[in-house]
Amino acid sequence: MKLPVLYLHGFASSPDSNKAAFLSHRFRTSGQRVVIPDLNCGDFPTITVSKMLSLAQTEAGGIGGPFVCVGSSMGGYIAALLASGAVVSRPLSAVPRPSGLILMAPALHPVEIWQRDMKPEEFARWKETGLMDVEHHGYGKKLPLHFGFIEDAGKYPPCPDIGNTPCLIIHGTNDTVVPVTLSEEFVCLHRQIDLRPVLDDHEIKNSLPLIGRLSEEFLSKLENL
Repeated sequence: MKLPVLYLHGFASSPDSNKAAFLSHRFRTSGQRVVIPDLNCGDFPTITVSKMLSLAQTEAGGIGGPFVCVGSSMGGYIAALLASGAVVSRPLSAVPRPSGLILMAPALHPVEIWQRDMKPEEFARWKETGLMDVEHHGYGKKLPLHFGFIEDAGKYPPCPDIGNTPCLIIHGTNDTVVPVTLSEEFVCLHRQIDLRPVLDDHEIKNSLPLIGRLSEEFLSKLENL
């Protein structure tokens, strides 16, 4: 049986991103159903991890059966939260969990990453004013982001416990946004993870054909279990 795929795009991206388009076409060609929610949630400036996770849970529930979650960057972190059983408002028993994960440069430790990339005075100004302009690659322009994003992200574990969920991670060794060391540490906590480092940056766009092949192999193994 072909497992449906729930694809979660990255932060300040969109369902029309290059990776989403490439992989969804490849999956659909192989006979997979693909669901790609818009994690901007209709109002990017007020986006939170809770809103993204809630939407992912809703879409997962709508699939109505076993599925695989594919996540890129922040979408990879949300996918890991989904697999961990983290809840926003639903009873724990009602939270649908993926049968497997395919994560591309998952943005684990999101609060740490944001604070690392910002000067202390910039972070303090963001907290004081409540808003900061960020580059939205999906919309092709800068948009304000409220400080509640960081406050909400801090409520969740920086490195979600995905238990024994089968997991494939593809991560660029030249990633300066989300260091590959974060995925390496994740593997130390979850020995079932198959980590595939690639000579690429955070976008890993030069590795898309390889990602497509590795993903199809991973899906095939899951479907034959």
